[in-house]
Amino acid sequence: MKMAGIREVRQKFTQFLKSIHKAPLIITKNGRPCAAMVELTNDMDMEAFLCVYNDRLMEMIDHNATATHEISFEEVEKRVEKAEQKLRSSKSA
Repeated sequence: MKMAGIREVRQKFTQFLKSIHKAPLIITKNGRPCAAMVELTNDMDMEAFLCVYNDRLMEMIDHNATATHEISFEEVEKRVEKAEQKLRSSKSA
């Protein structure tokens, strides 16, 4: 994993973009991590990435965990798979 300051990333953006297939890049601001560049290799990676940052999905997981006092990993996988299928079907339509 590489680290680089935001100014350096701005100056060498294309170079860093070409190198993220080897390892993610942690971008720092004033010496502290503030962002990351990661390679998305295919649609599934993109969907998984989007699910992690999907506020509605996270709310559903939190709601279920609160209501039942637990949620299984299998349930999370099912919900993510369902969301991915929905996304794929909307892309093909």
